[in-house]
Amino acid sequence: MIRLLLFYFCCFYSSSLFSQALQGKIIDAETGKALSGASIYINNTSIGTMSDSTGSFQILNPVNGDLIASYIGYERTITPIQILNFSDKNFLLQLYKKQQSLEEVLLINDATRAKYLSYVKKILLGKTEEAVHCRIENLKDVYFVSSKDGDEFITARAEKPLKIYNKKLGYNIQFDLVDFEYNPYNGSYSYYGFTVFENLGNSKKHLKFRENSYYGSELQFFRSVISDSLIENGFTVWNIVADSSSKGYGNYKTITEPFNRFKLLKKDTTDGLYQLYWNVELRIVYNKKLNVFLNRESFSPLILHGNISRLEKVTKYILIDKYGYVINPMHLYKSGYWSMYSLANMLPFDYQPSP
Repeated sequence: MIRLLLFYFCCFYSSSLFSQALQGKIIDAETGKALSGASIYINNTSIGTMSDSTGSFQILNPVNGDLIASYIGYERTITPIQILNFSDKNFLLQLYKKQQSLEEVLLINDATRAKYLSYVKKILLGKTEEAVHCRIENLKDVYFVSSKDGDEFITARAEKPLKIYNKKLGYNIQFDLVDFEYNPYNGSYSYYGFTVFENLGNSKKHLKFRENSYYGSELQFFRSVISDSLIENGFTVWNIVADSSSKGYGNYKTITEPFNRFKLLKKDTTDGLYQLYWNVELRIVYNKKLNVFLNRESFSPLILHGNISRLEKVTKYILIDKYGYVINPMHLYKSGYWSMYSLANMLPFDYQPSP
């Protein structure tokens, strides 16, 4: 089984809406000069704005989460916010200029660069039909550096946020790519970044395609675990336990146990977070009809075998928030159907399907 490691770095705590504003100013940390045109947004939402000519900004109806401030040539800031704690408070966000990177930028010919960019595009957008209708408008801003993990890895960076037009779901996405690695020899990859959505409208087609991306997704699954609604939402889940007394060539024999939510899901000490435990693997079967289809280039007998996804973890447990988002996706391996999903099927964390 090939593991595809997909990172969406999304850290959230809890969320609620209030009729209030988050306001403040962005300045150069060393000179105190106001930074005009900086991006300020709450990660993985459609809530954000730009600073004005005086560096000031105001965000109406904010939610709890990570406040991201970014400006070309400066290091981004990440500020966890709890909206109950900043009534009548002005934020002063100080950005430091980026230091010269010690990474070696690769000098590659046009043909190799075109091939590498095609890898980046396919991985970031995913392998679904929605990905075919997405466009990265500034893919040329991606560049490549020497990988610290070996020559077999392709490592990409971008100084500017990538602008992604998602025609089917009706979003403009700004994706601030932090890290990207791809191993073309075994197909494994990882990436993470920060995301803000611009809603292009709520036409019937947009709403339908968003619902299609939601039902049967990883997001719906984790929400179903938290709300104890796996069965009614169409999920059958098995906890795969290794039988270490019998090991074959490269593989342990396994024992399959039904998923026990009350045993494997625990509240974290941080309000609004949950710890999800399992053994070797969670095997998730979605029993309802899936309306997200792989594009023709991505057809695979392993995927077409059924609506089966697999989760493995690199830590004792994973943390998820009450909205169904994994706090640190770097702790999670995905294979099967969900490994085909990526930014083309990504939804804002406050998304809810129509009742």
